[in-house]
Amino acid sequence: GSSLGAAILLKLAIQLGLGEAFGARHLAGHPDGRARHWREFTAALDAQGLALIQLVTPATPPERLKMLCTASRGFVYAVTVAGITGGAKELPPEVPDYLERVRALTKLPVCAGFGVRRAEQVRNLAPHTDGVIVGSALVEHLEAGNDPVEFLRGLRPPP
Repeated sequence: GSSLGAAILLKLAIQLGLGEAFGARHLAGHPDGRARHWREFTAALDAQGLALIQLVTPATPPERLKMLCTASRGFVYAVTVAGITGGAKELPPEVPDYLERVRALTKLPVCAGFGVRRAEQVRNLAPHTDGVIVGSALVEHLEAGNDPVEFLRGLRPPP
């Protein structure tokens, strides 16, 4: 759950010497220290050459979407479906419009993922993104003992 993710993130922050900048109060959700700790944490990550990748979803409210796109470093991860990664069979028809909204809010690359596992989906997303993430599908192929290179090449559109 999210508490496990927060614990892992805090452990990583401490290992990188960023524990004080991240602040346990931020993880506990105390609003009085959240903004200051967030700025200190992102500055510390920047100093280490690490990018803070923000995830946005089709349900992210417009003001929060703008804030997350502004706060992101490296690229913006545009989640394409609600629910868990790898759980969707089809991408919702409104995804291209959503991706265009995200692209309009950032100069960073926008990469789409969650529920992407077939070449047809990659082809449909490609005109609206700078990259497509196929994490769960790739893990499934690896776990099955399949060739990951063949799988990834099969997702690419023909030249």
